[in-house]
Amino acid sequence: MSVYRQIKLGLVTTTLRLCLGFYFFAGGIASLYLALNTSTQLNFIQSLIGSMGVINRFINQLFLNWLSPWALIMICASASTIIGLALLTGIFTRLVCSAGICALMLQWFALPVLTIPHTFIPSPCYTIPASLILSLQLGCIGFLICQCRLGPGPIALDRYLGFDKKPTNLTSAILWLRLGISYPLLVGALFGWHLQVPNFDVSPWLLLTLFITLYLPWQPFRRLAGGLLTLVVVWWMSHLVTPELGFWHNLLSIKITFVYFFIGLILTHVTQTPGSISSLQSNSLPTRVV
Repeated sequence: MSVYRQIKLGLVTTTLRLCLGFYFFAGGIASLYLALNTSTQLNFIQSLIGSMGVINRFINQLFLNWLSPWALIMICASASTIIGLALLTGIFTRLVCSAGICALMLQWFALPVLTIPHTFIPSPCYTIPASLILSLQLGCIGFLICQCRLGPGPIALDRYLGFDKKPTNLTSAILWLRLGISYPLLVGALFGWHLQVPNFDVSPWLLLTLFITLYLPWQPFRRLAGGLLTLVVVWWMSHLVTPELGFWHNLLSIKITFVYFFIGLILTHVTQTPGSISSLQSNSLPTRVV
């Protein structure tokens, strides 16, 4: 691999790791602050255990019979903070990515959803599958798998301490990167009319166009799709910020937008389609650890 391509791959790998680390770290720190602050503690806990929260009946019976809601929230927030801090510093990166995948799968599993037809619902609740409501988080699972395939990157404690010597699986990594961004784009395009589905606050036709463009065989179109995705996320972020809610609530709302913003930037530098050879990788030399 040429020096230029090695530097480019290292930059992509490090950027992905840092934005994923920020997602977990910001979510954990904000949740810890809101759960520990006496002025926000009660409302924050009620929002998480209510009908529009993150804990369904099964999780409630499994954990809250021997743990208080506050204790469960503190454990989850602390775990998210540790995962984020480990990703930001690049320590045990592949192992921590696996822990992050488990955390997102648990969030998907625990979401309270009511999908019984012809049922009167007296209070607001989720009425569509969790896989649609949490499409952005499920996309992050693809990004975490991508990070596992890429490794920690050149600027990471794993690199300096010699903890990670596995080779980089670039072809698989880029495939998971594209699958991770494709899923929320397709869900937003097909089901964005529903209020509980994230649709980036743009036309579903634009999301469908971005989805299709990511898989076109022409490199300039794929780079253009990455640039447009970045602009779409900036537009979406501006609509999510509500000054009246304060810094910590807004941080919880927009933390995932930072991931997709940088994914858009990464896509402008990645030219691989599934089954092809990336321009980041040399055709004659195997990819080494970066």
